[in-house]
Amino acid sequence: MLDEFLSHDKVSISTYLSAVVCIETSVSHLYQAYMLDNKMIDGDNKLFIKNDSSSIDRLNKLYNASKHYDSTISSGIIEE
Repeated sequence: MLDEFLSHDKVSISTYLSAVVCIETSVSHLYQAYMLDNKMIDGDNKLFIKNDSSSIDRLNKLYNASKHYDSTISSGIIEE
């Protein structure tokens, strides 16, 4: 969907928002699957160390940014 939006000059905003929702949902489901798998198999084993730049650490940052985007934007704290 995002490719479709970018390839056209005039596309409704609903197509873009639909793509954003799909991406946010995918990030959320993937992160929650990692957490659930960790709880079911390893118990409380840490999957990553904060700011270690691992795939799961970066996924965690995306998950948290999308989960708390209202407070993040209103406070002006936006990580790259």
